[in-house]
Amino acid sequence: MRGESQLRKVNLQTGKPVQVIDLSPEYFGEGLALVDDKLIQVTWQEQVAFVYQKGDFKLLNTINYLMREAWGLTYDGTHLLMTDGTATLYFLDKESLKEAYRIEVCDHRGKVDQLNELEYINGELWANVYNLEDILRIDPKTGVVTGRIDMKGLLTEREKVGTDVLNGIAFDEKTGKIYVTGKYWPKLFEISVIPAN
Repeated sequence: MRGESQLRKVNLQTGKPVQVIDLSPEYFGEGLALVDDKLIQVTWQEQVAFVYQKGDFKLLNTINYLMREAWGLTYDGTHLLMTDGTATLYFLDKESLKEAYRIEVCDHRGKVDQLNELEYINGELWANVYNLEDILRIDPKTGVVTGRIDMKGLLTEREKVGTDVLNGIAFDEKTGKIYVTGKYWPKLFEISVIPAN
């Protein structure tokens, strides 16, 4: 939200922030991606990205980009991948955020709109869809949805009070651990994916 957006480093055991940068109140912080030793954070409608040094959150640069809106952001080792709330997946230059190309995401019913948060995991793209409690698994070469992960029931009904949508996915390449959360959620979950019978 504007006036509430931050970049944080959090202790996973305690949930307490150990490092915090507040965004200026005119910015609505959205997707964040680690690119080499830099963190790139995009903003919802302001068309501004902030580039931080990973270690100390020192602001290195700001980049203006041409997107109607920015929602999710991840890095596949070559391009930044961004969503804008539609079915379009944008592949961007990691330095300039200029569009290299785009593809549409679809499943057996057609286009999948309202793509939100993204994470690149072992050659797959994982994505939240706004207002759904599923995570899509997407082939980043074709845009085809290859699977859905049912995330219902993570929070109890009591814990859901005052929260918003599931919209956080993070992958730790070193440990192979996957984490999920949502807007205003009181918890971060480490998950394992179990195939359906």
